Amino acid sequence: MKGTPKQIKKWKKNREQAYKGSIMHFIRSLYHENWEQEEFICRRLIRHPNSNRPSDSLINQKIKQFMPKNMQKGTMQTITIPSKTSPTGIGSVTHTNTQNFVPNPLQDSLNYWIEKRNLPKTVQYIENKNLTKADNIIIVAPQDTSLRKINLKSCLHVVYKTDKSSNLPAKSSVLVFNKPDVFLQKDGYVIENLDILYEGYLTEKKISNMLPLDFFVEEKKE
Repeated sequence: MKGTPKQIKKWKKNREQAYKGSIMHFIRSLYHENWEQEEFICRRLIRHPNSNRPSDSLINQKIKQFMPKNMQKGTMQTITIPSKTSPTGIGSVTHTNTQNFVPNPLQDSLNYWIEKRNLPKTVQYIENKNLTKADNIIIVAPQDTSLRKINLKSCLHVVYKTDKSSNLPAKSSVLVFNKPDVFLQKDGYVIENLDILYEGYLTEKKISNMLPLDFFVEEKKE
């Protein structure tokens, strides 16, 4: 598409904005092992099942066991409670499936299992050490030297440092690897897209998917 010099300059600026901090930008920085120079901070994120949370099947079984049958079916109940606004001092409340109205002694048991259900399924923490090239999280793929393999057994926490002149906070993401072997191409693409699950900021930069494979940001001259 042809345009005026002003339009071309604007298109170039928009492309650069779409590229910086994007998945393509980050994957390329991994491939070349220069993520630090490209303003990315990488750390290992350890994530594992929450040992304090029982399985969903057990939780659902216990909730069903301690839930009164009329509440399991969603039956409406009317109970009478003291009321300061009523002339008689008595008021009625209609409710459905509200745990606060479960009769004792079932309530304690039911509340216990509801609390278990509300616990996170996984627990995680981020290591304090920033990953560098020396950590060898990227290696040459043995079957194809043009590819790079991610050599990491944990998840990867990524922070992209925004422009220093901007007041916006740093943007963080998490990469979850669905396979033990994940291979990267030089152009910034993953051989199998589903091998990586992206969480956080990187999922918001999908506009970069429309950039051509040969797109590169020109280095600014000093």
